[in-house]
Amino acid sequence: MRAACRSAAIQRAISLIQHVCDIAAPRNYLAETREYLLNAGIVSAVAAHDTPALYRWLMEAISYQGIANRIASDYLDRHGCVHWADVENGLRGPDPCSKLATYWTFHGCGYRKWARTCAVPPRLPRCIVPALPMRNGSLAQAAAALYLFLRDVCGGDFIGWIDDQLSRSKEPDAAPIIDAMRHIHGASDKVLSLALVPLLLGGRPGDALWQAAGAELIVIDTLVHNWLHRTGILNDLDARHLYGPKCYGPTGCADILR
Repeated sequence: MRAACRSAAIQRAISLIQHVCDIAAPRNYLAETREYLLNAGIVSAVAAHDTPALYRWLMEAISYQGIANRIASDYLDRHGCVHWADVENGLRGPDPCSKLATYWTFHGCGYRKWARTCAVPPRLPRCIVPALPMRNGSLAQAAAALYLFLRDVCGGDFIGWIDDQLSRSKEPDAAPIIDAMRHIHGASDKVLSLALVPLLLGGRPGDALWQAAGAELIVIDTLVHNWLHRTGILNDLDARHLYGPKCYGPTGCADILR
């Protein structure tokens, strides 16, 4: 695409997006986000490097994917959310499955709740994954995988790990965090961004690096993708693609909005 055409397309996109935001964007988003995190105990959890508390909060966010919020909320109300101790205590049982040895060996667990199957069927009756209070097998795997990631990759200190990732870049950039966490079973770019944007923007008040990194993260759902398609923005920028991982790739939806 010629530079002049691309520049015109970008200016049209900016005009459309600014107009929509002027009409619909909440003016008190940051204040509400910080108040929510404070009331939810996340600000204190960040300050104390309380990984178990942050694990439970992240699992609540992951639990809302793939289904209506009302149904997910109702399930959480009735069954509760998985806690760090649920997995930690379960792994202390006798003769655990080899898949649960480390974050890396857990790949390919394959547990399916309704079919009662997994990659190592003889271990299933004593496995902790089916015992976790999750709506389906994929979420149960996500609960175990997230625990193992925080334990093995982050060394049990999720906040310290985030600080380390952010310190490695000259500019505020949360992309390395997403890049590492997207390999956790059941954790998509969208879900991770939905959780990390408020955490970085309001989890540590006064930290300019965290807030700048949070502002760089962009969440793409089907509504955003379809809007970019229907307004012709994707076509104008020669960036037509189906909704999914390509939304976060080069010249994808997130790249265009950024």
